[in-house]
Amino acid sequence: SILYAKNMHDKHYPASITKVLTALLAAENGNLNTDRVTFSQESVNFLEPGDAYIGMRAGEEISLKDALYGVLLASANEVSYAVAETIGTKMQGNGSGYEKFVKAMNERAEELGATDGHVVNPHGLQDENHYTSAYDMALIAAEAFRNPTVCQITSTVNYTFPATKKVSTARALTMGHKMINPSDARY
Repeated sequence: SILYAKNMHDKHYPASITKVLTALLAAENGNLNTDRVTFSQESVNFLEPGDAYIGMRAGEEISLKDALYGVLLASANEVSYAVAETIGTKMQGNGSGYEKFVKAMNERAEELGATDGHVVNPHGLQDENHYTSAYDMALIAAEAFRNPTVCQITSTVNYTFPATKKVSTARALTMGHKMINPSDARY
């Protein structure tokens, strides 16, 4: 139910809240324990200074479960890209896995009743054709928080995923949202 609304259909650039839809779609279409996310050169090369990332390297491989922790806890752009590439390969249609995933993001948002937005990437980096409204994001978030996988990940404060063949140390991720982790001084 909408209790209060003001300009709820105004279009804005969503930035990293795009990752809520990315995680929802990946959780709905992938298997957390058996799907492996492999990082392509493209998934790490598109990053620019200042982008949120966790230092994944081309050729690294992690479980989809670990990847979704990277997407939702660290807001890692390279992980969002690699998740789209990987899960998109399981989807019907033409184009690369990445292209099919982005197309499916738009379709899933429409299925949820979203009418004001359009996404062109799974990470939310600026693009004039990547926009949404508060109303659409509320619909997407409501569905995401009905998903047990998304709920579990977003309520986690700390998570460590194991070393890979390319990086010999484990990576520790910490939730940066003050409502969940009030001790995080980053924000």
